[in-house]
Amino acid sequence: MEWIVQIILDIMTYLGLIGLSFGLMIEGMGLPFPGETVLVIFGYLAKQGKFALIPTILAASIGAWAGSLISFYLGRNYGVNILYRYHKWMFLKERHIDKTVDLSAKYGALVLILGRHLPGVRTVSSYVAGIGGMKWGTFIGYSFLGFTFWSATWLLFGFIMANRWQQVFNLFQSYLLIAVIVIVGIILLFNKNNLNNRKLKKDNE
Repeated sequence: MEWIVQIILDIMTYLGLIGLSFGLMIEGMGLPFPGETVLVIFGYLAKQGKFALIPTILAASIGAWAGSLISFYLGRNYGVNILYRYHKWMFLKERHIDKTVDLSAKYGALVLILGRHLPGVRTVSSYVAGIGGMKWGTFIGYSFLGFTFWSATWLLFGFIMANRWQQVFNLFQSYLLIAVIVIVGIILLFNKNNLNNRKLKKDNE
């Protein structure tokens, strides 16, 4: 089992903060992704000196925040139907949507901060903010604060629990392989698009 853990840690180290940002962008868009698991791993790696803690928090926060901007835009332009139509693809139940709508009506922009720690609510809160007509400036600020708070919480958990890593691994092991596969896939697609763009540019010259 230890060799599997080491392989996963090596892959995460290789992907670096860019891979972390891309992975959490998926999380910010409300799509299925084991964000907490990835953050805990990077917190552990930060404790081991592989990454500096503050830049890691920033990379995670910016990635998730960027994804939330896409969610907000979609909610603002396509309304609540987009959630009820595609919620199964997001592994959500309709009650998650209803709960987030109720919380947003009651607490407003605070849901974008405190709600980031609630499964289901975090997934759809950006869409609901857009659906509710929240101003871009308000959303941008609160969403960034929310994802910074969320990212820092789980990164610090991995950082503090580094000396008990085996216990942490046992807690999150079912999500580790999924996280690695998704992040690697994102990086490969990104690199492929860059190569295609460079080739197209070269052919046009």
